[in-house]
Amino acid sequence: PAPPHLEYAYSGAAHPHRASMEPMLWSDPPEDPPEELREAQAMLRRAGLVLAVGMVVLFLILGLH
Repeated sequence: PAPPHLEYAYSGAAHPHRASMEPMLWSDPPEDPPEELREAQAMLRRAGLVLAVGMVVLFLILGLH
């Protein structure tokens, strides 16, 4: 038997057994995280900043003695 006819990826022909990228259009809206998650992320960023500044101050105080 003859081998199956293969199309090039850029020809526009979809392979019947492969997943397509059709749902991933540039016009799709970005998937933003919910408001609660954004608030939690902001709180964790602030807590990390406070912790980092606190550690720097602690190292400066310990370094002076």
